[in-house]
Formats: sequence, structure tokens, C-alpha cells
Amino acid sequence: MLSWDEKACCDFVNHMLKYFKYIEDVEQISWLTRIASTDDDTEIRFVVKICSLNSVVVLRIYSDNTCRVREQINFQKLLHQRGIAVPDVFEMVEVRLAEQLNVTAYLEEWIDGIELCDDDFYKYADFLGKLHQESKKLNCLLSGERNHVLYDIQRFESEINTSFHTELTNAKGLIQSMATLMKKTKIRMSKLKRYPVHGDYATSNLIKKDKELFLIDFESAGSGYLPEEAGEAFAEIAYSCFDCCNWSERLDEFLFVYKSNVCVSEMEQDLIQDVAVIALVIRTLHAEIEEKTKLFLCNDFLKQRNKEMEGV
Repeated sequence: MLSWDEKACCDFVNHMLKYFKYIEDVEQISWLTRIASTDDDTEIRFVVKICSLNSVVVLRIYSDNTCRVREQINFQKLLHQRGIAVPDVFEMVEVRLAEQLNVTAYLEEWIDGIELCDDDFYKYADFLGKLHQESKKLNCLLSGERNHVLYDIQRFESEINTSFHTELTNAKGLIQSMATLMKKTKIRMSKLKRYPVHGDYATSNLIKKDKELFLIDFESAGSGYLPEEAGEAFAEIAYSCFDCCNWSERLDEFLFVYKSNVCVSEMEQDLIQDVAVIALVIRTLHAEIEEKTKLFLCNDFLKQRNKEMEGV
């Protein structure tokens, strides 16, 4: 069994850098992600910022499926080659360190910038549209499927019970409405073609450098449905950057900007809106707000969506 204390982790990183023939003198190691199993030496996930005198890079080390990591790197490199603002990948190595310890590691560009704010709403939607347009052109379907829990009705019912500690009759209506929407959305989504997707298009994975946005962290990349990622992306920025009370108008704005960069069918647009509502409800259940407010918001999301579908 390997020891994974602070010193051992630093020594391991320095050891891995030798495989890249990294000649810079390392001045500082900053841990972005550090996961090393204490009882299973085969579980490793390190994401490290390496600061040297002349350069700053990110070192990523995984003991996951090598084939999948290769696919993710290839996806990222293809996007970079096509002009999408993602970190450049410099080099990849595969190393067998012990009998049961095989790791895949790669160096990538460090993007130095600031976090997104509510002023970046349109840029956020614009970038996603450009990303999805390029995804449609790529012939690199990833083997890892991005199957979300957005349509898990049993899980939703469990979250309802956790969120509402008092017996609220209206909560039963919420469960029924969500179950109907989840089932319908899942069936319609399954009829679409899958494309390579980032898998975690969150405000925390977008960095603003000068006036340009950069998308980082392709660890969750896989094959998925573009409307699913777009709907979740809207819910993410809605909860991160603005008041959800005007969500319907902001969703229209989001779709307008998004569609200016990618061809979207009427069915795909409907699915983006459905996923956005499902994701907003789920996020609201996890929010630290008063129970009645939580229930009101969840029902409001669903009622507004139903009205739109009915053409009222």
C-alpha cells in the first residue's frame, strides 16, 4: 500500500514530470484536485498547477480508463485546433508504476483569468453555441456516455421528501408534474443523435481572460445530447448569476444567443426548455430557502412551461 501524505504526493508529481522531460525548476505546486485512495492504490486523480520561473502549466494524472482519457484529450485538442478557446494539450504519457497502478498523465496550458459574473451571461450562451456547432462537425464520438440523473423520478421523489419536512399537499402535485415532464423529455431526447459534449459546462469551468472566455476541465467529457447540456447550462448560470424570478425571459435571451451559433430544430429547442425547467426545479430543491418559497418557485417553473407548451 502506498502512502499518500503531502510529501509523497509532491514526490509523485515530480517523478511524473520526469516522464515529460520537464526541465524547468519547479518553484511551486498548487493542488487543484487531489484524490488518492488510502485503501486502493489504483485510484488516483491529481490535477496540479506547476509554477516554474519561465512557465505555468497544468499536470493532470489519472488512473482511470486510459482509452477514455485519450478520447477526452483528443476531443479537447480538436476543439483547440478549430479555434475554440480551450487549453492547449502539450503532451501525454502512459506509465505503469506498479503491478496494479497504471496512470495516464498529460500537460496542458494554464489559463490565467477571473471567474464569470452575471455580465457574462450572453458570452456564456454564445460560447456554448459555438462549442456545440463544432461538436456537430467532429467525427470523434466518445465511448463514455453522459447519462444524467435528470429523469430519475424515484430520486426526485426522495429529494422532495428531504426538502419538505412538513406534509404539503401541493408537493404531491409537484411530483406528478415533474414525473410527466421527465418521462416525456427522456423519451424525446433518446431519439436524438449523440455528440461529444464537455459534460460539465458550469460557470466554474469557464474563465474570463481579458474579454475572452476559456472552457477548461474536460474530465467529464463524453457522448451526450446537446439540448441536455444546453438546458443544464442555463440552469447553472441562472442559479449562479441572477434572480430566478425572471428565468423565462432570460431563457428566451439565452436561446436567442445560443441559436445564433448553432443550428437548432424546433424539437431540440423544446427539449432545451424542458431540461432547463427540470434542472431549475432540482437546483431549487437543494437551495437553502424557506419551504413555501421553494415549493412556490418549483411550481412556477412548471406552470410557466406548461403555459408555453399550450400556447397560452
